Amino acid sequence: MKKSIYYTYLIGWSEHNKLYYGVRYSKHATLDELWVKYKTSSKYVKDFYEKYGDPDIIQIRKVFNTKEEAIAWESKVLKRMRVVESDVYLNRWDNNTVPYKLDGPFPFEDDSIQDKVNDTLIEKYGERGSAVPAIREKVMRTNTRRYGTHHTLGCAPVATARLKKIKERYGVDNPFCNNEELQKVMLERYGVTNMMFDPTVRDKHQKSMKDKDWRERNEKTKKTNIRKYGKSDILNTQEIRERNKRPCPHGCKDNHPFDAGNFTNHMVRVHGWTKQQINEYKYANKKN
Repeated sequence: MKKSIYYTYLIGWSEHNKLYYGVRYSKHATLDELWVKYKTSSKYVKDFYEKYGDPDIIQIRKVFNTKEEAIAWESKVLKRMRVVESDVYLNRWDNNTVPYKLDGPFPFEDDSIQDKVNDTLIEKYGERGSAVPAIREKVMRTNTRRYGTHHTLGCAPVATARLKKIKERYGVDNPFCNNEELQKVMLERYGVTNMMFDPTVRDKHQKSMKDKDWRERNEKTKKTNIRKYGKSDILNTQEIRERNKRPCPHGCKDNHPFDAGNFTNHMVRVHGWTKQQINEYKYANKKN
């Protein structure tokens, strides 16, 4: 009886700096089949070689006695190489994470998947996602181990990668400044130019906000405000009021600065600006 062969492999296009690391565990597998009879099961690899031709890097990396060993090793390598975060690898998941879907919405944008995950979390922990202390602590530990900080948006590699993706998609570093592109994305996903115009999305958001327990977050916000500004309600502090003041761009009232609310009212009533124009102006002239 023929003994089954399980192995991991690497293929790549050196000219295009693209690689793919995979595992083969079919009962019909052989060591001489790679890129002869077997050209991986990845549709991303298929799309790439149909566009650029056959790879010039074709390697058997490791052979195993069992399918489980091969799959576990592949996952270990993919995690160690952080292929999901890499622009070099065509891999879109590491066998234990949610895969990226390049030609459509992510799996967690599917309401049925979200509901299933929420039900599982509620059943297991009594509440959902980031509200679960055990999950929050695990995420923080993972972020600290990987990036040296639990708050990854302030981490250079994460912030740079995030900014790159946003610029590729919207053409600006803040997608809300590209209203045309943002509306196009909303139309594709929700059929309206503003997702909050979709009754299903709006009702779901309102329910989520209503069901959420804000007490813990409010207490943390108060403590942070007291530490930084000396009082819990910072909107009425002189520093915040001064920061939010700005003169009319048309020089009204001898360039006397308006506070945040009066600036918005002035621009709408006197100059006919929309809220979108006001937000774009504020962002373009934001104060540090």
